[in-house]
This record gives sequence, structure tokens and C-alpha cells, in this order.
Amino acid sequence: MSYTNGHNDKLNGHINGNEKRYEFQVDEEETWISRATLDFPALSCSYSPVGNKLAIGESGSKIRIWDIKSDHRNPHILEHGSSIEGLCWHPDSMKTLASISSDKRLVVWNVVDRKVSFEILFDKELVNIHWSKDGKLILVSDKSDKLSLVNYETKSKGASFQLPQTPELNGTTQINQFTLTKDLKKLIIASNNGYVHFFNLENFEFITSLRISSSTCHSLDLHPSGNYLCVGTADATASLIDLQTFKIIVNYSDLYLTIRSIKFNHDGQYVAMCSRQSMIYIYNTFTGKLQGFFETLQELNNLNWHCKKNILVCVGDSVQDDDLTNGVAFILDLEKFSINSSR
Repeated sequence: MSYTNGHNDKLNGHINGNEKRYEFQVDEEETWISRATLDFPALSCSYSPVGNKLAIGESGSKIRIWDIKSDHRNPHILEHGSSIEGLCWHPDSMKTLASISSDKRLVVWNVVDRKVSFEILFDKELVNIHWSKDGKLILVSDKSDKLSLVNYETKSKGASFQLPQTPELNGTTQINQFTLTKDLKKLIIASNNGYVHFFNLENFEFITSLRISSSTCHSLDLHPSGNYLCVGTADATASLIDLQTFKIIVNYSDLYLTIRSIKFNHDGQYVAMCSRQSMIYIYNTFTGKLQGFFETLQELNNLNWHCKKNILVCVGDSVQDDDLTNGVAFILDLEKFSINSSR
């Protein structure tokens, strides 16, 4: 796949008269592409752990959830109250979804009953979220670069953490995207000045740092095996790190602008990434070969793979002819269009 499209109205963000908002419509020429228009810019997206639901969060406070069996039509809505900055499903539940917002709240939803299970108010606007693989902890960070733990079982706040101003951290202060190692013992944080930091989750003791770039490390994702970490930076570089040796083993090229989102597919063979330049890139994880790219003509904010299939969802902003900004979401069904093929 080496595909670029800038001429089809359904792909470039214009709302046609026969187009229904919120319903994913298959492109007439490229049937492996579906697109939906939303009311507001879309900031986050995530498939449920069994792949039966797709959730997308908008800056206008709504979470839209599509049932895959309904062919991505007529999503139901959860109303958070302010801009949805992040979404995360419980790793073992297809009915439990967490959302964070600029209204400083973490909300955990029962999406079947469409009700709030519980919510927690924080001091600052929340910007990033991660749910531990055992389902016990929800980690959130805010605009003051504070990371907080939430005990899902007791529905309560736990410890909080900010980067200590010690020589080992080389003056870094930012807590950008973060994740946990597969054994759930180490916390990995993307930070400024090109650093990725590793801490003991139990007591937040510093373990080590890696310098990936001279620019801010913005995004990251852990490989399904737990043995590798992919990191994206503000200077449009991305690197694969071997967590056994703490060495960079692959660098990914061809990117432009800050890499806002990075995700491995379900088996870790491919890694997808996007930036605000409107391009989605898909690489072979271990060779670094560009397998394909997709131009949307939209500013992109987030992407995520289906949990079992090579299906990729990506969301962003869509500026209309009247200068109003809507949201847009794309589903790329790469099961129908092999990412090993060329075009």
C-alpha cells in the first residue's frame, strides 16, 4: 500500500448533501476506507478489548460509541461535560470505559447501561490516561505534569507523582504519554529534552533514562511482547527500543511534525503513527520499512488498532468551507487491502 488521496470529497473533509453525520460510510472507489463526520474535533479513539465496540471522544464533550455489529451506524452517546482528552477500555471488559476531560474529571462508564459507574475529580485538567493490563489501576496525568494512580477496585485515588528535580533526570519536567511494562512493575514516561524515564511503580524510585532525541518525546507504545518500546518525538523522529538492552534498534523515517500517536497492531508486526501533518504511516516494526501511508488532508490527533484484526481507526479535525471545524474519523480496513501490497 502506498496510497494518497486528496480529491475525493468524502475523504477531504467536506460534508456532502447525502452524507449522514456519525455514520461511517464506505468510500465509493476505495472500499477499504470508511469515513464519518462528527460535530467537533475528535481527540481520542479506542476499540473495546474484544473489538465489538468503537469509542471516539470529541472536544465538544461527547463520547460516541458504535456497535460493530450495526455496521458502524447510529452510535449511542455518553455526555462527559467537557472536551474528551482521552479514552481507555478496561482490558477485560467490553462494557467498562474510562474517559478523562478538561473538566478535571475521570469518569468510568458502564457503556451497556449508559451510566456512570464512578467519577473522581482532580485539581487540574487531565490530558493522558492508561489502564493497567490487570485492570486494577488507572493512571492519569494533568496539565501540571502530575501523574496520579486510581485504584479501580476501591474507586479511589492513590499515590501521585511528579518528576523529581534531580541530576539523573537532566532538568526534565514534562509527563507526556506513559505506559507500564508487561510485568506491571515499571512506569515508563515520555518527557522533554528527548528523554524517556523508567521508574519503579511501587515507590516511584528512579531506575534509568534513555535519550531518544534532542526534542521532546511526546508519544509511546509498548510492543505486545513487552520486549520493545516505540517512542515518537516533536522533531518527527520515531525509534524502537529493545527493553532488554536499552538500545535503539530501529529508526523510522519519512515523518513530518510532532508524532502525536503511535500504536502497534495486535501481533506487533506493524506499527502505525500519525502527526498533525495529516498523514498516517504504517511500518514493519523490525525492519523499519514503510509498508504504506494514507493522506487524509485532516489534522490528526489519535489512532488505534482493532484488538484482533489489521483494522486501523484514526481521528482528527476537519475544516469546512465555512471555516467551521468538525471532527472526522477514518477506518482503514487493511484486512481488505493488504499492507504488504503496493499501489
